[in-house]
Amino acid sequence: MIHFLYEERIKKTFWFVNGKEVFSLIQVDDRLINGIPVLEVVSSSIAEEMLPTFVFFHGVTSAREHNLHVAYHAANQGYRVILPDALAHGVRETETLTNEYIGKHFWRIVLTSIAELKQLRAVYIDEGRSKEDHWLVGGTSMGAITTLGALTQYKWISAAASFMGSPSYVDFANGLLNSIGRENIGIAQKEIDAMLQKLDGYDLTRHPEKQEDRPLFFWHGSNDQVVPIQYAKTYHTSHPEHTVWIEEADTGHKVSRTGLMAFLQWNQQVLPI
Repeated sequence: MIHFLYEERIKKTFWFVNGKEVFSLIQVDDRLINGIPVLEVVSSSIAEEMLPTFVFFHGVTSAREHNLHVAYHAANQGYRVILPDALAHGVRETETLTNEYIGKHFWRIVLTSIAELKQLRAVYIDEGRSKEDHWLVGGTSMGAITTLGALTQYKWISAAASFMGSPSYVDFANGLLNSIGRENIGIAQKEIDAMLQKLDGYDLTRHPEKQEDRPLFFWHGSNDQVVPIQYAKTYHTSHPEHTVWIEEADTGHKVSRTGLMAFLQWNQQVLPI
């Protein structure tokens, strides 16, 4: 396990104990858990305690370290943050992530991350580093799609956050197939049909009851050309009871600082530590 600290000008956090300002550090540990490379981000002053846990998944062609800014803020709130590398991404990348490769393997990557989430939770609970009843899951783009699918599978997820994601697996998959061209993807129609049938079980729009009363945060740019906004927006409109919707005008497929700050404020309200 590799352990390091942020440089001083960005590592400073402050805790107030009996009104006195106390200096603390944010530490980042590079871990390999059941073959899954993760960065674990936590305040060094509470690193050995059993903590609420936040798993944040990166987007397609991205990597775990690209979300350290998100982890930094969440660690300041008192979370143990886990940033995994998805299959074929980051240190797990074995070949160039071309559009052809992504088109062919996108859903295998997503479903693998959902399965690995369960493994990560089991290890952290077994180590006594994570509380069983306080798990926040979130992500951007592909990571948000992963998050929304995980919500249909695991009742132990306390709350979820989607930045530019789609809760509609089947419709989004069909949209991708149509944009790429089914004849160009290199997968037989029989395999495509089997995959679509499998994705139905992870599709929150087809199984909205699986959200139950768990808080769900959506952020989406109105001009997103990568993950169309209508999938998430339609779900929120149909199920507004436990969802928060933030749509940022004239914004594409990139999370703004305004969106991140809104999430951090929401998180403190729905899952106070």
